[in-house]
Amino acid sequence: KDMTFFDPFPLAFVCHERLPSPSEEKGTEKVMSLVDPSVLLLEQHSFDDSQPSIESRATFITVDTTVDSGFSERAAFDCKWAESVFAISRITEYLKKGEEFINVLYTYRSCSKALPSSSAENHELLIQALEPEIEKLRMFMQFQRETVELFVNWARLFVQDKKIDIIPEAVLGCLAKVLDLLSLLDSLKNMKASFNNDFALFKRALQHSKNRIPDDLNMSNNELQNFLASQNSIFFLLKSELRKLAGYDDFLLLIINLCASQIETSTFVLPQEKFCLLRVLTFGLQLIDDASGEPNIFKNKKIHIQRYATLIKLYPVVPLYGDMQISLEANISRSKNFVEKTWGGLSDNERTDREYQIIHHLPQIRQEHSEYIAKFTTMTNNVKINLKRKSPADLPSNICTFGTNMVLEGLKLLSNWSARVLQQSAWKYARPNTDPSLEQLVEYERVVKHNYRPEELFALAEVIGLMKGLGKQMAKEDTLLSMIIRRTVYEEVQTFARTSLDEFIAAAQKKKRPVADELYQLKYIIADQDDGLGIKKKGAEDEAATKFVAPSLTQHELLRTALYHFFGPRLSGKKAYSDKDLSKQALQEIETLYTRSFYYPHLLDYSGAIRKMTDLADLWYREFYLDLTKRLQFEIDLSLPWILVDKILETRNVGLIEYILYPLDIYNDAANRALNSLHQKYLYEEIEAEVNLSIDQLTFKLSDVVYNHYKLQVSTMMLDPGFRLQAENVIVPAKSITCIGNHFHVILNQRHFHLLGRSVDLNLLISQRINNLIRANIDNAISRFQAQPLSNIAEFEMQLNAIKLTHSLLSQHLQLDPFNTIFAEVNESASLVSYHSRVIFHVLSELLLDVFPNYSYNQYTQRYIRSPSSLADEYKRAAMPKSPFNFLYGNKNLTLSFKGITDLQNGFIGQPHFKAIARIIGVSNMPLLIEEILSHLDNKIQTSLIPYYNVLKEAMPPSSKLPRFDYRTKGTIGLFQAKLLDIMKYSPLQSEVFQQYREFGNAVSFFYHLDKAVGSLEGTSKVMAAPILGVRPTRLNIAEIEAQEKPVRLNKVLEDFANSDQLKPKSVADVVKGNAHIAARFYGRDSRFSVLKVALERLNQIVWKYAGDWAYAFPEEGAVIPIDNTSEFYRMWSVFQFIFCFIAAESSQAGSDPFSLFGDGFFWAGATIIHCLQQRDRFLSFDFTQHIINVSQVFEDPELDHGVTDSSGL
Repeated sequence: KDMTFFDPFPLAFVCHERLPSPSEEKGTEKVMSLVDPSVLLLEQHSFDDSQPSIESRATFITVDTTVDSGFSERAAFDCKWAESVFAISRITEYLKKGEEFINVLYTYRSCSKALPSSSAENHELLIQALEPEIEKLRMFMQFQRETVELFVNWARLFVQDKKIDIIPEAVLGCLAKVLDLLSLLDSLKNMKASFNNDFALFKRALQHSKNRIPDDLNMSNNELQNFLASQNSIFFLLKSELRKLAGYDDFLLLIINLCASQIETSTFVLPQEKFCLLRVLTFGLQLIDDASGEPNIFKNKKIHIQRYATLIKLYPVVPLYGDMQISLEANISRSKNFVEKTWGGLSDNERTDREYQIIHHLPQIRQEHSEYIAKFTTMTNNVKINLKRKSPADLPSNICTFGTNMVLEGLKLLSNWSARVLQQSAWKYARPNTDPSLEQLVEYERVVKHNYRPEELFALAEVIGLMKGLGKQMAKEDTLLSMIIRRTVYEEVQTFARTSLDEFIAAAQKKKRPVADELYQLKYIIADQDDGLGIKKKGAEDEAATKFVAPSLTQHELLRTALYHFFGPRLSGKKAYSDKDLSKQALQEIETLYTRSFYYPHLLDYSGAIRKMTDLADLWYREFYLDLTKRLQFEIDLSLPWILVDKILETRNVGLIEYILYPLDIYNDAANRALNSLHQKYLYEEIEAEVNLSIDQLTFKLSDVVYNHYKLQVSTMMLDPGFRLQAENVIVPAKSITCIGNHFHVILNQRHFHLLGRSVDLNLLISQRINNLIRANIDNAISRFQAQPLSNIAEFEMQLNAIKLTHSLLSQHLQLDPFNTIFAEVNESASLVSYHSRVIFHVLSELLLDVFPNYSYNQYTQRYIRSPSSLADEYKRAAMPKSPFNFLYGNKNLTLSFKGITDLQNGFIGQPHFKAIARIIGVSNMPLLIEEILSHLDNKIQTSLIPYYNVLKEAMPPSSKLPRFDYRTKGTIGLFQAKLLDIMKYSPLQSEVFQQYREFGNAVSFFYHLDKAVGSLEGTSKVMAAPILGVRPTRLNIAEIEAQEKPVRLNKVLEDFANSDQLKPKSVADVVKGNAHIAARFYGRDSRFSVLKVALERLNQIVWKYAGDWAYAFPEEGAVIPIDNTSEFYRMWSVFQFIFCFIAAESSQAGSDPFSLFGDGFFWAGATIIHCLQQRDRFLSFDFTQHIINVSQVFEDPELDHGVTDSSGL
């Protein structure tokens, strides 16, 4: 085999067949004997992965097994129809060359835009730059003349020799393609203004050139100028040449009637074939109709205008090429002889619009897709099951025939869907949005971006997905189905040749009819072996070997030409053969094979046909509108593939997410056409640039949509069902806050999506983007927390839990970084030199600058409440950042619902907040928090408490001896009030002294509640881990419990697992068991970490360090402790406590009493310091307030307005 490789990418190679030599045959047999077993092993291996299939089939290497010999072997078949094949081959060469000119004209862009204006200095350079492009136009002008001449020659042949045999339908079909080619070339020339612009610049430069212009070149330029400047010049040239022939209209009618018949009987496979028939139908009628009135297509009886009108009204607009379309009915209506009454009235735009809009056919397409997929899968499975038990040659013929018919049905479905997509696009191009508000927009934007309603875009995306998906499913079975298709074609042709054809020949020879020679020629063309006239009855078993060889293209054309020769004349009213030559049954069988053989080329080129049917490159190309708007290129927002993807991302439709990658396959189609058909590198580069941008945009938007969806799902999971129901009725009435399911896991598992030859790992790209989103979400949550009081830490923890759960759900599909790593990174606690994370720093700042100075602690509710008035400086926080809903709880409704929950805990600081602090900071960071607070208390003792103590110590009375009970309650209070009058009048007493003790006591009470929170969390963890770690209660009778039930413990399970004969992971079991014992010791009864214990021990050291400053008395052994004139701290605190209670008793305005201002934290401070200074017993013995309480309990004083109670709570 000779392999020829074509570049540029995508790579393709074509196998050119040649006859091997005998030595090569022996070598090939030896090699194949070694290769066959390996090939069988590969066939048994499954290369499918678990990735859901939501993309079209990717073809990096295309293998073209069809050999286009150009009918060069026609000379090997000595028959009367060989000349027809020669004519077809010659016309085909013109068609191929014409396709090259179509590509050149459509992709032509004006060079004059990039060149400077003509001047004396650059004439020669302009001529040199433009000469290659002008030469292409000259070649185009010459080609259209030759093509017109070719068509006119065929018309002349038909008109001059009326006795000519009927023209074969294949030749008429090729001539119809010639008409379509001329029509398309004419339309391209009319629609492109770039040709005239470049030629005008070239001619100006040529006129100012110093070199002499040859006369023939000057004449050629004039002809080219007239050709380019004249509208419909090809049409008028062809019409003028045809009018020279008398009866040319009969020749055109043959072609027109053929097109009409094929449209009516749906004798086409590819969408382009259907559009070609419609264009030729209209173009032929325009060629026949003449302004002089003869011939007049609306009055000529030979022309059945109503028949053609019905077809044209059904498809008034058809695609022309790329983004170009042609209005067939509009062209007919512009005819000079047009009579609307004869035409039957113009088509109804509303009805036609409904026919063209895919959304109205979507239910039928869905049903067709579902039914066909089921039948196709059943068929392929049946073939595979039979191949496991039989060789391919032993497969029953009915299975092969059924499979071939099933494939043909699938090809027709694909063709119908593809035609509808392209027809809708052409209809939109012909009917732009005429909204006055869009007048300032470019034309292309009005025909694409603003011409589709959202539901139409969704329907288009779904149809593209169904079409591309079915095409992939069918192409996937190419190897299997191509084999049975070749066998079916072979059997159908050979059965006809060895049974039916033999009977026809025998009957003709028996009657000595001349048709026998023609029938024998037909058998010579198609029969696999010359077995004479061994006539077999129908149904008899054929002993010929089964082969998987289909007829060549030359044989196929000869077969169809010969078959048409026998029954074709009867279609036009002639009778070339009598019933004695061929019976009606014989003609019916011949016609059946003729109709069937039409589909053979498409069936044999199975993969190629699917590739052509699913080619939607026209939805991207916009060369006509670029030339019309004089733009270099349009933005990606105007590109239909990206518009479809973007709309799918915006919708909440569950099923549409599965179709999100199919529209991107349009880029593959466009790139393939740019490289392999148009041969334009710059087009491929433009497509590649747009693809790069679309992938970035897709990753960015899809990641946001996915993250928002999973955040919604998590938020719904976190909400209590009962609360969610109430929230829907109260907070957000008439709106649901339940997350709608979606199929995002399908798109998230795409690890090798193929686009422009690349394997795009969407999973990796989305993972990277989601990682960044999670980091940004955590950063936003921390920033919000830093902008709020500490009472909002419950809200912060709820946000962190939502983010963490979202991360957990996404980690099932994506490769995300560990959440703890991300949080540590954003929290700035991952660095080796970082000692304060953002969260800890804010908690400390809130505690030291807001909670301790401005909150009042209530011993009974165990909550901190903000004081009515602040005695400390205002704490300024960072500004509140803007938070999109996907950074909160997914949408507005859920955010309002969670706000209703968190607002209940924002007015105070209590046990939920302490637990939140413990969970967020963690036990490992507790020492840092405790140490910072203790350092703050140390500084406060040194800079505030002791200095104020020294000042107030000077105002203490000389004697603070407790009075006798005889003073009664009122007298005792009055005596203390008189002695402490100077201290009570001290102005900073409340605002500074009491405030400092309040801060100190709040800090100590904080340690107490933090210890309770940590203990609660550790207790919960211990209870949950105890059964696994084997920790048992110590106060229960274990023997009795074990006698009642035998619990299964982890140790026993691991031992059984380690002793297993199959797996034996003893080392793993030992490690796990060792860790369990360590954990058991850690969770022991006396090993719990106590925040309060550690804090008080450290605080005791701090307070004791300043014992001398507190006037602490160290009595000698045996000496009497001074109690009457002492200034020790316990006596000073007794003074503070009396004044505090006295002020509280005298306060008349609610909220202004010391209890509301300072709370119980004030008393926590005194009690802590007294305890640390070991003055507890002295304080209890000589406290002023306690003495008053004792007196009041003995003597009731009716003169007091209020009773005496233990207000201190100590």
